Amino acid sequence: DHAAGRTFGGTALSNPMKALAEIEPMLLRARKTVGGYLVSGSLPWVSHIAPGQYCGAIARVHRDDGTPSHEIMFILRCDPPVELRPCPHFSGMEGTSTFGIRLDDYFVAEQDLVADPARPFIKRIRGAFILLQAGMAVGVIQGAVDSMREVEPALGHVNRHLSDRPDEIQAELDELTAHALLLAQTPFEQDPDYFLDVLDTRAQGAELALRANFIAIVTPAIKHLRWEMARLSREEMPA
Repeated sequence: DHAAGRTFGGTALSNPMKALAEIEPMLLRARKTVGGYLVSGSLPWVSHIAPGQYCGAIARVHRDDGTPSHEIMFILRCDPPVELRPCPHFSGMEGTSTFGIRLDDYFVAEQDLVADPARPFIKRIRGAFILLQAGMAVGVIQGAVDSMREVEPALGHVNRHLSDRPDEIQAELDELTAHALLLAQTPFEQDPDYFLDVLDTRAQGAELALRANFIAIVTPAIKHLRWEMARLSREEMPA
């Protein structure tokens, strides 16, 4: 149903992926109980969810003495008693259906477990998960390039002084997209060199998205400065 678009859900994997990389602590804790697990904790940002929907989440299981045992991945259903907290209003976030999630002894039945333990499964899907984010970067960058080209007839004489031009960004985007599509042909490859390539591609996408959108949105002052510099240089040059 999810793959066919008949139901909607998101991923609550931002914190777990960072936690497994030892960047930040795991925010969801679980303990074993009859028929499944009880999960408690809070996730401040989970996108593409709403009441009545669901997401994939990960919690760290703790033994009775409080020591960590392993992690579980499970379907988290966004129904009571799960508490969804609307996030503060930020420009550009309102269309992402992002909520904070609060769990207090949320029961995860065995049939809702995706992986127990979770780490072998995460190792298998992490490349595909990160490549999905590369797709977001491609869309954002292409939108920025389209915006640059849209104003070219009116502002091209000024924008030509910018160091990054639409054709240059487009060429880099096309190369990045082709490489991401090549990597996507083997999304479950577990070779470390493959995963390193995936991470590098994802990082390049983020950096190019920042460049493209900085040029498309933030640089009027910069291009004004460069326009004035070019004008002054022409005036200072002898005929």
